Amino acid sequence: MTRRRITVRILTRTVEFRDILKRRRMVRATRPNKIPRESLDHIVATIQRAPSGGYSQGQRLVVVCAREEDYHERYRQPDKLDESGTEIEWPVPYWYVDAGKAAMLVLLAAIDEGLAAGVFGVPAERIGDFRGLLGLPDEVAVVEVITIGHAAEDSVSDQRSSRATRPRKSLGELVRWERWA
Repeated sequence: MTRRRITVRILTRTVEFRDILKRRRMVRATRPNKIPRESLDHIVATIQRAPSGGYSQGQRLVVVCAREEDYHERYRQPDKLDESGTEIEWPVPYWYVDAGKAAMLVLLAAIDEGLAAGVFGVPAERIGDFRGLLGLPDEVAVVEVITIGHAAEDSVSDQRSSRATRPRKSLGELVRWERWA
């Protein structure tokens, strides 16, 4: 099998994608160092380039949120209606899929800025308080929270993390070729 090399050209510097992937990990502890506004601007600008079902662009960043109605509004447009003239019914809520894609871009952009990032969810019993803290309207779903900062020493979390306690699955366990079986 021939390996292709993917090179990403960012402004005036060249970054090897595989190098970014090697640096990608979830970081749970950060130093209190301030992050330059320019770095944050570069990171959040990545969501404009995230894939989006029907070009709905329903991702919103307060942390990372999704607005389902953007997808319904887009798929009620004449070019997206099915043969009977009604909105297509999707088997997967693509607003969550797209939010995940946007989140991955944010994580990779943080690495590109020399920063660390972590992801966590908000437990159901705390979502009301979280929504209130950020002033989120009801139509915006909290998909995940991404922390960004300068990595700090966190040996306790490093020892207890899934990365430390579970091996990575083999490629054979993760990938099927042509068919599932």
